[in-house]
Amino acid sequence: MPNSSLLIGGIVAIVGFFVIPVVGLLIGFVAGIYLAERRRLGSHDQAWPSTKNAIKAVGLGILIEFLAAFSAALVWGIAVVTG
Repeated sequence: MPNSSLLIGGIVAIVGFFVIPVVGLLIGFVAGIYLAERRRLGSHDQAWPSTKNAIKAVGLGILIEFLAAFSAALVWGIAVVTG
């Protein structure tokens, strides 16, 4: 997946956030990546699996960041309680 597809997904996500409050960010991101991949690859049969892989990769990255932040907060909380 080229970075340009992720960039287009991010831009459409920001627009979607303001057009459809609350869920527009997610819908815009998926739609932006799909449209960029459809333009790049030329067909739905190739663009949709690529879009699903991008969504899984971004979701995994968010999960890793969340777990790292939760771990840091947990260590900090333990240090405050025992300190």
